[in-house]
Amino acid sequence: MSEYLPVPDQEPADVTKLSEDQLLDITADIETALTPLGEQAFEEYMRRQGKKINQAIEGSL
Repeated sequence: MSEYLPVPDQEPADVTKLSEDQLLDITADIETALTPLGEQAFEEYMRRQGKKINQAIEGSL
């Protein structure tokens, strides 16, 4: 999953500065999220990413 998708209350990203590969990653993420099975996979992926981030934060404290 690309890390370039905006979060609420964040200014939109300036996509003109992204590489073609980064833009393709974003497009693939969106396409995956829009399919019924893809949505479940996307949610599971985000859950796992959140878990990794939390572990990294806890490890740095």
